[in-house]
Amino acid sequence: MIYLAAPLFNPIEREFNTRLKNAIRYPVYLPQEDGLLLTDLLSRGVDTAEAIRTIFAADLVALNSSRMLVAILNGPHVDSGVAFEIGYFRSLSRPIIGFHTDARSELPIGFNPMIAGALEEVAAGEDELILAIEKLYPRAKV
Repeated sequence: MIYLAAPLFNPIEREFNTRLKNAIRYPVYLPQEDGLLLTDLLSRGVDTAEAIRTIFAADLVALNSSRMLVAILNGPHVDSGVAFEIGYFRSLSRPIIGFHTDARSELPIGFNPMIAGALEEVAAGEDELILAIEKLYPRAKV
């Protein structure tokens, strides 16, 4: 399974994530669909602290069961949740592919070295992403 790490806090981001998930030819865990959303839990009356613990635990289970991570890097800064997922997944020694289709980046040289250094590759479009996944997925182990 591929874990798709992406910002998911507005409808446009979630739509982009779903479209990208559908383009990937492997099983994908997308937290906004396969996990829990903070806004949903809070609207159901779950205590904030409990909602946070529940989401954190569920996403760690998904990260630990995934063979590869695809990280959406768009925006002037990498989303804080995505940055955590990159660091956590790197500690598992499993491949991470960045996906960046945005002209903006955090530094004039690109990404923070702690992000850039964790990535196997950075794809600049869907076709590049699919090729990178096809190349790396067979050797990605859980």
